[in-house]
Amino acid sequence: MQSDGETLDIDFRVYDISGRQWLQERHKQLVGKYTYDRRLKNLSDPFQNLFTLVANRILEVREQMRHDQATQLRQISELRFAREFSPEAFGDYLDEDRRGILTINRLPAEDDSILERIDLIRERDDLYVDTMQDYYDAFSREMHLPYQDFRRASYDSVVKSRQLRKRGNRQIIAGIAGIIGGIYGRLNSGNWMAFDGSTAAAAVGGYALKQGLQTKQRAAEQTERVAEMGASLEAVIAPQVIALEDRSVTLSGTVEAQYEQWREMLHLIYEQERRLPQTAAEQKPAGLN
Repeated sequence: MQSDGETLDIDFRVYDISGRQWLQERHKQLVGKYTYDRRLKNLSDPFQNLFTLVANRILEVREQMRHDQATQLRQISELRFAREFSPEAFGDYLDEDRRGILTINRLPAEDDSILERIDLIRERDDLYVDTMQDYYDAFSREMHLPYQDFRRASYDSVVKSRQLRKRGNRQIIAGIAGIIGGIYGRLNSGNWMAFDGSTAAAAVGGYALKQGLQTKQRAAEQTERVAEMGASLEAVIAPQVIALEDRSVTLSGTVEAQYEQWREMLHLIYEQERRLPQTAAEQKPAGLN
């Protein structure tokens, strides 16, 4: 909802694989000026307490779950994956109610050859996810200090913008009061000295109003600077070359785009392997390099 170096305001929702909602909460944390003080040599995330709070809330719900409920969720996960690759074979294994929540209608046989083939595809998918997690870990380490610098600059701009807005408001109010007082004084002045004094008061009020508007403009510029700094952090991850048993696949674009390309490749592999005469038991999952 808001993230500017000083304030982190998040609205988070947690759903399990069946579509059932676990949590919907909103939490907010503010940090002070010493959070980014280089002399403290604090390398932790300024908002780590908030992230820990979210993780603990999810853990609380998970720990209340019975073993059979957790097992059922793993089964739903397997059947959802199988349904994606072979809807004709697994389309009726899951039921979905009006709220979009899935329940198991029936389970496949333990020696189901189609499911065994799909499990091999899923192993490839798990390996890919692990590969991307390694990338994210490295990216996080490399970006930590630059991101802290960004947050520090953003924090300074946010504080300065707020101070400028307050000063601008005071100047505008004082300017308007001066103008109104000057006009009233001119209308009710009994001599030229009072008239000139009222005119001067109105002029001072006009100058204060102008200064207030300029101060507000500088505040808006600081706010815009925060937005520009945020946009400068956007990046497309490097292309990933995935080595399979019989081919190499290059994925490019954002993380979401690369994963979409990867899933399309998995669908192609599954269709090709369905046509092979060998059994699923003779196949081996391809590794990733």
